[in-house]
Amino acid sequence: MKQHHRLLLLGTLLVVVVAIAAFLGPYFIRSWREDQINARASHVYDAIRSAGNWKLIRPIPEGVEGFPAGTDFVVVIKGAELEDGIAVLLINNDATFWLKDEVFHTVNDEAKALLPDAPLAPSQITDAAVRAVAT
Repeated sequence: MKQHHRLLLLGTLLVVVVAIAAFLGPYFIRSWREDQINARASHVYDAIRSAGNWKLIRPIPEGVEGFPAGTDFVVVIKGAELEDGIAVLLINNDATFWLKDEVFHTVNDEAKALLPDAPLAPSQITDAAVRAVAT
């Protein structure tokens, strides 16, 4: 009888573990994917620094959650998937980029001022499309 109870307890425990994994698994996968996207998007700062334009990055504007307006030395970058690439929004300068195959493309004039030698994004990648997914 003891063996039967142990097997029942083990079976119940296994069902609970599988249920938790099924419930939380997608959350962890999505969270991991978002972290990967944002990590790649953050490389826009490195590209701007390499171009010698890091001094053009402005302080954080008013209304950015979690930061007082005018905060220096903080760069707020958001990324999201868009058209087989990554939409990148540099909030400090209101600049929009698109990252494809590890190359940053500029989407608006603010981005072009920061990365003047970067290629333009294809016409279907618009400022509005970047903002729609990266905010």
